[in-house]
Amino acid sequence: MDLRGQSAGQASGGVLIRLNRGLLDDNPQHWSATVIHELAHIITWRLHPRCQAHGWQWRQINRALGGVDQVCHQMDTRAHRVRTLEYFAYRTAGGDCVWLSSIRHRRAQKTLRRLGSTGYQTARGEPILYWLGTSRRGAPDPRSRQAQSPDEQYA
Repeated sequence: MDLRGQSAGQASGGVLIRLNRGLLDDNPQHWSATVIHELAHIITWRLHPRCQAHGWQWRQINRALGGVDQVCHQMDTRAHRVRTLEYFAYRTAGGDCVWLSSIRHRRAQKTLRRLGSTGYQTARGEPILYWLGTSRRGAPDPRSRQAQSPDEQYA
């Protein structure tokens, strides 16, 4: 009962099932389906150790236990989100502004210190040159990724 975030359940190590009590208490109709889903993982991994997580072996065992062939739940998870990533504005060689998540920002800064460049490039192949010193919480609007600089966005 220690799982948090958007996952309803998790089977790990072939012996342990973790459940998200908060999410399942808010959606009690999903308790049995979640437990069956995770139990099917444990049984499948015991019988077929090298199979895919939601492969045909799992589906067969899940159905035999009374589960449905649904891999992901449809519960509203907005109240159970654990973290919101921070995004950092970078300038490309073409002069556009792109946003990197906090994970990529840390990697880019580490690579920049070591090699002198961020090591990242845009989908068009333009090198991402430097951080503009601006950040924001939550995913930026995709339309603003290259259309607006951070200065325009926060004005």
